[in-house]
Amino acid sequence: MASGALPAVDKYICSFQRWLPGHLADIADPEHAKTIKLFATWHVLPHLRQRADRSHITPSVRRFAAEQIKYATTFLRWLSTRDSTLSSCGQLDIDAWFAENT
Repeated sequence: MASGALPAVDKYICSFQRWLPGHLADIADPEHAKTIKLFATWHVLPHLRQRADRSHITPSVRRFAAEQIKYATTFLRWLSTRDSTLSSCGQLDIDAWFAENT
């Protein structure tokens, strides 16, 4: 990277990418793990990369990315306790989530 032969890689993006598989392995429901992996791949990581392109990523930005994943995981787990899924989730579920978790 220092010589320009390889593109620069942000250490906090690497840290997030090393953390994610362990988090996914801890998710008991395979469908939840798949959903979280997709969320990380198509939402969280692109935002981290965009941020890295504009400026530098700080430890707090990296923590926020992990917190997004953790909250999404908790939300899916919570939906399961209500015998609901992400696809069947409605406004009443979202309102109940916010009422119980804020």
